[in-house]
This record gives sequence, structure tokens and C-alpha cells, in this order.
Amino acid sequence: SNDIQSARRLEHISLSYLTPPLADEFVAEIFPRQVEVSTSTSFTYAVRIRMDSPDLLGFDTFAITTPIRVEQVEQVEILDAQGQLVASHAFAQGDTAGGSGLAINAIAEDHFSVRFPPIQADDSLLKIRFRASVLAFSTEFRGQASLSSEPGSFQNSTSGNSADLGAEDQSTRSGTTVLSPSIIRSERLIDALELTPNPFTPNGDGINDQVAITYNILALTKAGAVAVRLYDLSGRLVHTLQQTALSNGRYALSWDGRTADGHLVPPGVYLLGITVAGDQGDDLRAHPLSVAY
Repeated sequence: SNDIQSARRLEHISLSYLTPPLADEFVAEIFPRQVEVSTSTSFTYAVRIRMDSPDLLGFDTFAITTPIRVEQVEQVEILDAQGQLVASHAFAQGDTAGGSGLAINAIAEDHFSVRFPPIQADDSLLKIRFRASVLAFSTEFRGQASLSSEPGSFQNSTSGNSADLGAEDQSTRSGTTVLSPSIIRSERLIDALELTPNPFTPNGDGINDQVAITYNILALTKAGAVAVRLYDLSGRLVHTLQQTALSNGRYALSWDGRTADGHLVPPGVYLLGITVAGDQGDDLRAHPLSVAY
């Protein structure tokens, strides 16, 4: 809670821990670490496993937090301490299972995870390539290892230099934070607005009866007021589709061609307007939308 008076006394606390741990340390980094905001980018996430202590359990699952749902998990590779390839699979769009026991375990709105044969050898390297976008000046891609045979087990990775990921990958700047300085110059809060299909035909035949509306919200440091409204060409409000507070992210909604009181609109061209209230000012994006019968 944001209310400091809501919990003034701690009555009970319990801790659960795994002994022995999965590894001494998971050192992770991401590359590239500077990208354009709201631009589809292929990232490589590398995790170096330190396993010097005896009886460590190893791991077979790794999860990465993301600002929005990843577009695709492209490839998973496992290399030994000498840099020799142990297992690899390039995932096609929509593919979740690959050879050598490599698989996409889950993809959610704010994270994804991959599964692989247990890794227990010191200095092994796990490399995960995925495609995603960032929506803020600074985005942390946190990593977490787990072992499927130990329910509830997990161990967070630490940010550091784990591998040489390219000519511009400077070891002294390695880490799991991605920067997008272009967001300061653009002053945009709304991006990637898409209306599909456009035009659409809400005539009840089950084909293109609704229009899907998707958009990104960028650069907010806290939730801001968002409104999605439809107007006719005279400027008259037809329908308010959304009015709420939202944070950075990708959002989706739909319209069935009806006014706020449930009547089908006449065929013609309408304007979809999205406004977002930001920390330093507001942003407005408008897009024409055609209705046909």
C-alpha cells in the first residue's frame, strides 16, 4: 500500500531457502544496451554460471523480465567452459519446442522463460536471443534461474560481464540495463498505434465486425491518465472506449462500431484519438478510422 499507516506493525515473518543453492552465482548481461525507443530489437542475454562450491544443484529453467510481451524468442544456446557448443536451437515464429531438450517454457506480458537440460558445469554459458521493444529511458531485464525438480526454487542473477557479445560490447559497461536516450528527444508518450482492419464492417456477418486497436505508452515514470475516444468529422464525441490510469506498456482494445448507447454508427470516416497525461506534459495521437457496410 502507498499508505504508510496501513501496516504499522509486523506480526509475523517467515523465510524459505534452498540448501544447497542452485549455483554460487549467475552473472548476466544483455546486448545491445542502447537502442531506439519502441523499436523492435533483437537482444542477446548471456548468463555465466559460477559453480565452485560442492553439491550445488544446477538449474534447467531461466526467466527474464520484459517491459512488454516479447515478440519472439529466437534462439537458445548452451556453451561449455571452453566455448564449445553443447546445445542450440533456433525457434521459428510460434515454435515452442526444439531439439536437444530446449524449449520455450512460457511467454507472459512481463516476462518469458526457457527450459533446457540441467546445467551443472562451472563456467557454462547460457545465451538467449529474443526480440522485444523498450518503452522507457532505462529498462532493467532481470534474470532468474530455477530448477523444475525443486518446486519454488529460484535464484536471481547478478549484473556483470558474462561474455563477449560483439565488437561494441565493452566489458566495463556490461550489465542488464538497456538505455534509450532517444526518448528524451522525441517527447512522445504514444507510439505504434495500429487499427486492424481499417476500414471495418460491423454488419454482423462475423467478418471484420470489430476493429482491434493497439498502442504503446512510453516514457512515463508513474501511471498517467489515458483516454481513448472516437469522434465524427464534425468533432462530436461518438464513444469513449477507455478512460483510466496506465503505465508504460502495450495495450489493446476493440470497437464494435456502436455508440455509447449501443446504436450502430452510420458508415463514414471517424477519428480515433488517444491522449496520455505525462510527467512533463500531455501527448495526443489521432488516426482516421473508416466504417463501411
